[in-house]
Amino acid sequence: MEVVGHVYEESGYYRPDSFDVVLREGESVEPGEFLWVAAGGRKVYYQVVEVVVRRRPAAYDEIMLKTGRAVRDEESDFPRARVEQVGYVSGRRLDSYTGLIRPHQEVYRAEEEDLNVLLSWRRGEASGPTVLLGEVRPGGLELRLRAWDLMRRGLVVFGGVGSGKTTTMLNLVVRLLDEVRAAGGTPSALVIDKDGEYGPVLSERFSAEVLDASSLISSGEGEDVYSRLRDLLGLSGSSREAKALKSAVMSTLGGLKGSFDRATVSAILEKLKSSGSNEAASLAALIRGAIDSIPEPREGVPANSLDGVVSGRTVVIDLTRVDDWDAAYLAMSEALQACYRRALSDRSFGLLVAMDEAHLFAPERGGVSLAEDQATKILRSTLKIVATTGPRNGMTPFIATQRPALIDKTVTTQLGQNVVSHRVEDVDLERVGEIIGKMAEAVRLFPEGRAVVKSTAAPLPRPVVVDVSAEVFPASTGWTALDRWLGGSGG
Repeated sequence: MEVVGHVYEESGYYRPDSFDVVLREGESVEPGEFLWVAAGGRKVYYQVVEVVVRRRPAAYDEIMLKTGRAVRDEESDFPRARVEQVGYVSGRRLDSYTGLIRPHQEVYRAEEEDLNVLLSWRRGEASGPTVLLGEVRPGGLELRLRAWDLMRRGLVVFGGVGSGKTTTMLNLVVRLLDEVRAAGGTPSALVIDKDGEYGPVLSERFSAEVLDASSLISSGEGEDVYSRLRDLLGLSGSSREAKALKSAVMSTLGGLKGSFDRATVSAILEKLKSSGSNEAASLAALIRGAIDSIPEPREGVPANSLDGVVSGRTVVIDLTRVDDWDAAYLAMSEALQACYRRALSDRSFGLLVAMDEAHLFAPERGGVSLAEDQATKILRSTLKIVATTGPRNGMTPFIATQRPALIDKTVTTQLGQNVVSHRVEDVDLERVGEIIGKMAEAVRLFPEGRAVVKSTAAPLPRPVVVDVSAEVFPASTGWTALDRWLGGSGG
C-alpha cells in the first residue's frame, strides 16, 4: 500500500465529504485519481478534484523575482490535493461514509484491485450490452458504459475543435450498434452529418445509406397552399372564386397547408372540375392558364416517410451540399417528427438519433443558426421534444457540440445524465461545470482524446477521467482556404 499523503484541513474542521491532502515529498497525484483512507473499519474512497502547491508569499518575494533572484525554498512548498468522497463498497453497492475523519490520517493511492472494485460492473448488475469508451486515467482500467442507460437517457458530448469530440461520438455509435447486433438485435440509427465526417465511415462499416439532405423533401406542412394559389391567380380573399378555391383546397388536402407544387394543384383542379358550379368552372380555367408557372414536384425522399427508410438500418443525412438551410431544417424537423410518431405507435421500432454540431440546430435564443428564425424555431422545438420525451418512448438522441453555452439548455439538461466532456473554450466551462461539477476545471488542459465522463451508464456515479479508445476515425474534411490555395479540392 502506497501512502501518498495525509489528511490536513487548514480551517481545523475535518469533514468526511471533502478535505485536503498534503502530499508526501516526491509523491504526485492528478485530477480524477482515486485515493482512500481507513475509516470506520473500511476503505473509504476519495477522488482528486484539484491539485495545487500552497506557499505563503513573503513580502520580499516579488522584489527578488524582479531582480532575477528566484526564491528556491522547498521547505515552504506544500503540494496539496483537494479530494471529494466517492464512498465505500458495501456488498454490491456504494454507500456514503458519514463518520469521523481524523487529522493527519494516512491517505493511500488506489491500486488496480481498488479500481476493479469501483469501476467494473459487478456480477448481475450490467444487464444487457456494455459499450467500451476508453481507459481510466490513471490506472488504465477499461471503462464500459451500460447500453440500457445510454438509450434510456441519451448522451451529450462536449468538445472544442480538435479535442476528439467527433471521434468519441462516432466510436460510441459504432460500438453501440455492434453490441446490439452481437446480442441479436436489429438497430435503427439516423445520423445528422453536417460536415460529412460520419457518412463514409458508417457506409463502409454498416452499409449505411447516405442521403443528400437536399433530396429530403418536406411535405410543406408550414406552407399555405391556399394563400399561395390565391395570390398567383390574383383573387380577392372575399370573392366567390376565392371561397370556392378554399373549399377545394381543404377538401383535397384536409386543410389549407401542403406542398405547393404542380401535383398538388392538379389534384385541386380535379376537385374543382367535379364541383359543377360556375365559380368552380371559372376558377378551373384560371388554374389551367397558370399551372405551367407552378413548380414540378421534386424528386427525392419524402421527409414524412423517413421512419420507413431508417427502420432496421443506419441512415446518414449528409448536409454538406445544402444550399437552402430553411428547407433543410424544416425537412429534418418533419423527418424526426415522423420517426417519433412511429416510435410512439410501433413498439417494435426504436431509433438512435446522432447529431453533431447540435448548437446550430437547437441554439439557445440569440445563438448561432444556419437558417432563419422560423425554421430554426421549428427544428429546435422538435429536438426539445425528442430530448425530453424521446428516450422513454423508444427514440434516443446522442448529440455533440463544441459550444455548450450556445445550445438550448433544455436539451443539455435532459441529456446531461450521460456526459463526455473534452476540452472546451473557457466561455463554455461554466455550462459544463453546471453539469459535471468541479472536475470541469480539469478539461481546460486536456490533450486530444482525453475527457471527463459523468454518466449513469458508468459503474461509478462520479466524474471519471478517461483516455478515449478509438478504432474508427471521422472522414477528413479539413479543406481550409490554405488547402485550396495550394491546389487541393474538398471533393
